[in-house]
Amino acid sequence: MGLQGGLLLTVIGQTTFIASFSMLIFMAQLQRLDPALEEAALDLGASHIQIYTRIIFPYLKATFVAAAFISFLQSFENCNTTLFTIGPDRTMTVSIASMIRLGLTPEVNALAVIFMGITVIVAVLYTMLRKYD
Repeated sequence: MGLQGGLLLTVIGQTTFIASFSMLIFMAQLQRLDPALEEAALDLGASHIQIYTRIIFPYLKATFVAAAFISFLQSFENCNTTLFTIGPDRTMTVSIASMIRLGLTPEVNALAVIFMGITVIVAVLYTMLRKYD
């Protein structure tokens, strides 16, 4: 087919793999949406675009955030797809995987501490923001 490894092929590979996880999250949330809301909006004269912008999208706002977060984590964890599609380029996940194969180094440990710190900070900020909503 003439495809060369690189960033574009990696993005396509990761997207095809991770899209199923995001779709499961969206489908689960959409099944919980009460169809009576859409019917009531149509009865009150709302257009289909208004239903999407004022009912469905606000209802799915948290789902977009959750799907983006899970997609990022899956992309970060899915080193196998990146290894097969990246070609001669290097990404952070490929570099970390190669460093771990050779044994834990201070760089890997420092990176792990940074990731854990970022996770704790985001979790605390999220909890604080939810408390004041």
